Amino acid sequence: APAPAVDGTPAPRPVVTEKDMRQIGQHLKRATELAPDSEEAFLLFALFLRQTGQTPKAVTLLSDAVERLPNLRLMLAALHERIGETPAAKEVAREAALFHREMALSDPTTPSHRLSWARAEMLQTNGEAALAIIDRGEELHRDELGFHTIRLKVYMRRFQRALKADPPEYKEALALMDTLLEIDPDHPEVIAQIGVLSI
Repeated sequence: APAPAVDGTPAPRPVVTEKDMRQIGQHLKRATELAPDSEEAFLLFALFLRQTGQTPKAVTLLSDAVERLPNLRLMLAALHERIGETPAAKEVAREAALFHREMALSDPTTPSHRLSWARAEMLQTNGEAALAIIDRGEELHRDELGFHTIRLKVYMRRFQRALKADPPEYKEALALMDTLLEIDPDHPEVIAQIGVLSI
């Protein structure tokens, strides 16, 4: 890292050029070729593609990998949703839910399985199912904060759907905002949505 200036001010961060980004992409792609069974390699490359505006390429990448790396289905579903492919997102999320449900039931001591199961149900717009999984997860894993985060996301998605309805369902949105404030009144997304309602 660059050394700080003599007066103690932080040194400027190095600029990442287009050439740097191309090289990063090439290295990440090469990693998936060298380690075709590495979830981490595919996850990192997919995240890179998403962050650089290449989400359709990330979808293709993971679509070709999920049969041997089923843990990646959840991210694939989220990527489909990101580019507006709702039917595909729900179908992949359904497959992810079945996989993670089986994992959660066979290994109830590992919270990540139940967290992924809840996320998969949420991506299918199965809010009640996701909340039931979260409730049980909080009973089994009292120190796992991830369930709190997913609960917040379930209600946030409901809130956003209410606002996007035609016409907007303001009464429903207000009721959901009350719930969000009960869950986490200091969360920045919740505070931001209060501003949306006040416009």
